Amino acid sequence: MAQLGSPNYKVGLIIARAQPFHNGHLKIIADALMKCDEIIVSFVDYNTNFFDYDINQQLGREVLGLNKRISYFGTLHKPTLQIPKHYIEETLIQLEDANYNMPTHFFTHYEDWVTPAMELQLETKLISTLVDNSSRSIYESLELENDDWKTKVPYSTIEMIETYIATKKRKKLIV
Repeated sequence: MAQLGSPNYKVGLIIARAQPFHNGHLKIIADALMKCDEIIVSFVDYNTNFFDYDINQQLGREVLGLNKRISYFGTLHKPTLQIPKHYIEETLIQLEDANYNMPTHFFTHYEDWVTPAMELQLETKLISTLVDNSSRSIYESLELENDDWKTKVPYSTIEMIETYIATKKRKKLIV
């Protein structure tokens, strides 16, 4: 590992909606940790989605512990963020404003994010996805109220996700 401030110090960036944090995110983070000294996991739309920034950060910490090489960040959603390049640019701006170490590398499993990240001078790595392990399939399973989602999230987070869902449902009933 390189020392902070040295030209060899590598900071990886992962941008995720994480609805919720799942095994696919875990795979990307593990791959990024093998290549970088530090990783920033940025959750997009962090307070407008069903699974917000706080729960996703808690889920990540539940699985990865208090790994000092991983920082969690939330990219504020703006209506102008329409395409991957806009999300990456806005995340970089918000990271700089928050005094984070600026990313040198970008990790994704979406091909349409590779070129924009490279255009922004980030060394980019396309990570293979886990078969049938996406936020969309997990969210659909939750909406159908079946247990398929439990095979797609880290085992240690199942109870936390169930509690979060029950709390969200109770709050909606009260309103």
